[in-house]
Amino acid sequence: TGLQPDRARVAAALQRILELEPRAVGVDILFEDRPSADPAADSLLRRAVEAYGDRIVLAMDRIADPEGKSYRPAPLLSGLDNGFSRPAFVNLPYYDPLATVRFFEPSCPGTEGDTLRAFAAELARICDPRAAARLESRGGRRERIHYTAGDDGFFVVQVADLLSDSAVVNDDLLRGKVVLVGHIGNGTVDEPFTDRHFTPMNPHYSGNTLPDLAGLALQANVLRMVLDGNYISEMPAWANVLLAFLACYASLLVLMRISARTHGFYHPLARLYQIVLIALLFVLIAWLYHAFRLHWDFSLGLTALALAVDGQLIYFAIVEALRRNPSGDGKASHGH
Repeated sequence: TGLQPDRARVAAALQRILELEPRAVGVDILFEDRPSADPAADSLLRRAVEAYGDRIVLAMDRIADPEGKSYRPAPLLSGLDNGFSRPAFVNLPYYDPLATVRFFEPSCPGTEGDTLRAFAAELARICDPRAAARLESRGGRRERIHYTAGDDGFFVVQVADLLSDSAVVNDDLLRGKVVLVGHIGNGTVDEPFTDRHFTPMNPHYSGNTLPDLAGLALQANVLRMVLDGNYISEMPAWANVLLAFLACYASLLVLMRISARTHGFYHPLARLYQIVLIALLFVLIAWLYHAFRLHWDFSLGLTALALAVDGQLIYFAIVEALRRNPSGDGKASHGH
């Protein structure tokens, strides 16, 4: 639902959404003027939130303690975190606002010894406790986000339609569904880039480009991943090291065979082998990600393979130098 952060308007939208009987509601709006100078609007918003009971999740900032080891919440509105709502943080684990968002943190330690949960993780606890338990059982401080849709990949209802008698809104539109309330925008250059992010779905890999995903759509992607259980698994670090060693060792054996059989054609054939092997590995890595949602960071192995030919050439040069000058004194030896 596209909304500007106006308390009275948000309150009216929430009251209308409540009438449509959704399964859960997440409000991804952080008011800069906390508390408001308009007590009447605050009261309307507070009543709208209270009417939801614990089916509503309110976005909050998490603020690190001086040592950076735990966090405290800064709620959407003073008084809204008193037991009839669920606050959850929307912060991403990035300090650079231009960073490509690949991960989210499901939870973090609170300053009171409690656990603060992420926005999508808290919504999952309402919608599907088993999915929420599955997320917690993974035990990770970070989860790689499985993106499935952009801004236009979710059903969007504008607030003007929601609050009017528009034919778009009927009694069954939101029944039993999860509703996220916030500003999604249109991603054009004439729009402020507030709460927009770069993601791996960006069609431009380099150069000047626009953030491709609204924060609300990013949260929707995370929630869909958690509810569907479509997580991206990471190749263990020990497996990365082992596979890198095996790939490099096998390549050196192949390069030695090429050297023994081709003589003067070693260099071009070795380079061709290197290019073909790295290309095949890229295809394998992409296939594993697509077919099994397995992220294999083979940068260590690719670096070793990229240096294998040059390393072997250096080895051959050293061996040849030692063969020609076994005494190692820098001068050729002469027999008497």
